[in-house]
Amino acid sequence: DRDVTGVQTCALPISRALLLLAATPLYAQFSQFSATDDGSQIYFVSSLVLSGSPAGQDSELRLYRFGGNGAELFAQQATIRNPYAFTSGTQGISNPQVSGDGTLIGYTLQNVCTETGLCGAQAQLQFGSQTKPLGAGTLQLSRSGKWALVTSQFETAGQPPSAIATLVDPVTNFASQIPQPRVTGYRTLASDGTVLVQNGLWNGGQVTAIPFPIGLAYSPVALSDNAAVVVSYAYVPGPYAGSSGQLVATNAATGKPRTLNRYTSTTIPIFMAMSNDGSQALYRVTPLASAAGTAYVADTSSGQSTAINLPAGELVLDGTISGDGQTAILATTLGRIVSVTIATGAINPLIPPTPYITAPAELPIGSLVHLATTYPGTVTDWAGQILLGGKALPVLDVKPGLVDVQIPWETASGEVQLQVNLQDGSPFQQFQPVLATGIAPAFEPIDSGETAIFPIKIIKGDWSGYQTMQPQAGDVVYIYMTGLGPVVNPVQTGMPASLTVPDPIQGTLTCTFSPQTTPATTLFAGLAPGTIGLYQTAFRIPSDPNTSPFNGLTCNLDGSASFGFQILIVSVP
Repeated sequence: DRDVTGVQTCALPISRALLLLAATPLYAQFSQFSATDDGSQIYFVSSLVLSGSPAGQDSELRLYRFGGNGAELFAQQATIRNPYAFTSGTQGISNPQVSGDGTLIGYTLQNVCTETGLCGAQAQLQFGSQTKPLGAGTLQLSRSGKWALVTSQFETAGQPPSAIATLVDPVTNFASQIPQPRVTGYRTLASDGTVLVQNGLWNGGQVTAIPFPIGLAYSPVALSDNAAVVVSYAYVPGPYAGSSGQLVATNAATGKPRTLNRYTSTTIPIFMAMSNDGSQALYRVTPLASAAGTAYVADTSSGQSTAINLPAGELVLDGTISGDGQTAILATTLGRIVSVTIATGAINPLIPPTPYITAPAELPIGSLVHLATTYPGTVTDWAGQILLGGKALPVLDVKPGLVDVQIPWETASGEVQLQVNLQDGSPFQQFQPVLATGIAPAFEPIDSGETAIFPIKIIKGDWSGYQTMQPQAGDVVYIYMTGLGPVVNPVQTGMPASLTVPDPIQGTLTCTFSPQTTPATTLFAGLAPGTIGLYQTAFRIPSDPNTSPFNGLTCNLDGSASFGFQILIVSVP
């Protein structure tokens, strides 16, 4: 059976889980930045390719360098499919690390698999034309290049995740085991070999506790290269701790904290990087459940933060700061990379806007699909510029943040290349494998500014508008969906469904309105008349003893594709 995730609406308190929001952004054209001390060399990862280069069967994430020669491919994993891989996940290169002088570059290969089927991360170090494997795990490199930290994570049934780390001298291969390393995704290794661990700072086999003030719980995430400053998320312990969270820079020797930014009811701060001496910290403030926000540079000695002013509407998705603390490098929602002179706020474009779309995990053949984008444009601009398997997709509509297309009926199921040809001077182009499938059912979301009993397009039986009140037994409701699969009467790609002749799906659709247990009567499921790639369904509400307000919907297509949603409301004291 396939489990197809639908809509889920929750009203929950802010929690410490929000600290994990710094994961890969939604529009991740460019991410995971590292720069030299003077900012002249910048390393980052991307799923994009350089314009004119075929995607090939290489890694999903490639490592690029930007410097005096512009943007160039630095490294990529040899293959994206290992025949011995028994696990799935993102493959390619992650976590680039460059020494302050640019002579050493480290990175991590993801999901490297052996013939026994064991898969995991592999640390790599590169200097000149030589590449040196450093063992299983993710890599961190000190700014001096003298130390590398290789961390492996593992899970034991019934136990919380654990990690082991090894501190390595890349020249002599001298290695030390590090107890209880912090696994945060940020730098936790200093140039003198100090490592941020669970209960303090490790150096030379000794652990020194960080004298955090009493009253708050501190979750350290990063260590400056001189081991003088620790950045943490701090909160008041308790069940609703996240509502009091704050981003804090602490003097590692004295324990004196400086609050850089506090959580609010609608925003949280996300740390990105700091200078070698820890005097400057770069972070962004984002709305809840979003990756993009306004970037700030903080003076960690005073706690004073200064916003980086980008053009209106342009937000920051990721970035870093040069080792000398003079330059911030930012990836933005317009798909560009800029450097910012911190002292003056002057913005220097490095990579111009790169058209980019985010597609669903599965592209249902014949169906309407909403492609997310932050790149502006009209239907005319996008027409003919999005290709699937070398064939242009019909562009049906363009709305803020979305490009609506139809996946051609003649598309074969399986992996196919998605290509964006729209150019705006960027050296990069989107060209990546996606999965086309016969069915991938989903509900059409409600229009912005409208309300209904569910956050989907559910229409009253008399077509007078959205269903805003609880329907009663015998009432008819209409629900719009996508991805319901082939229909009885084939339709030409790009042409609307007939206004006069119904065109039902070939499969069988059943739906049950929670908390009822009796399925609704399916009156019709097929193409919506006069539309392209959109399905219209009609249901009669059954008589059922569970008459409390509907709080969800569970559907089944052909007994194999289950999809639905549940509305969860939690009271917050």
